[in-house]
Amino acid sequence: DCPSSYTEKRRTTKNLDVSYPQLTILAGTQPAYLANLLPETAWGMGFTSRLILIYSGDPIVVDLFDVAELNKKHRDSLVEYLSTVARMFGKFTFSEEAKRQIGEWNRTGKAPVPDHSKLTHYNARRIIHILKLCMISSISRGGELMITDYDFTRAKAWLFDAEVYMPDIFRAMVLRSDSDLLQDLHFFMWEIYAKTKRPLHGSRIVTFLQTKVPA
Repeated sequence: DCPSSYTEKRRTTKNLDVSYPQLTILAGTQPAYLANLLPETAWGMGFTSRLILIYSGDPIVVDLFDVAELNKKHRDSLVEYLSTVARMFGKFTFSEEAKRQIGEWNRTGKAPVPDHSKLTHYNARRIIHILKLCMISSISRGGELMITDYDFTRAKAWLFDAEVYMPDIFRAMVLRSDSDLLQDLHFFMWEIYAKTKRPLHGSRIVTFLQTKVPA
């Protein structure tokens, strides 16, 4: 969250002091790997609430024989622009209309709000995500570091487009064949019975399946 200072004490070397530290990660993976990497409890913790998840289940078809030629002019222009962005620093300011619109959206509940249970903690940080996207929009327009109502409108469009497909990620994370699920269910129930030697209530089945199937 970019505190003004972060200090780490070291025993053998000089203490490390970083002003306004920020870590940004741009990463890609498959939902199945995400399911193995993050336990169920992770979706109720701070790290996942800081993620803006982008998902698409559409297959990508590439023309095997269409080899694009490098446009050196466009490449040089992009490199120059990114170099300029990399040198930017300082504090953002807000136009009066941007402050009014952002404040009103925040006060009135930040609609539309994603209703998936795994996004509960993410929802609490949506205002932070919007502000960061506003910063990106502002930088893409120029170097004045001014957030306007135009940037807020763009940021909302970006975020809302991403949130429409976020629940599909969780469905893809648990998408398995019926045969695999039934075997897992049998193993789960048998393991409990082997320990207790007592009949199992039907609610055990519901509890197990509700985290494994989309419906």
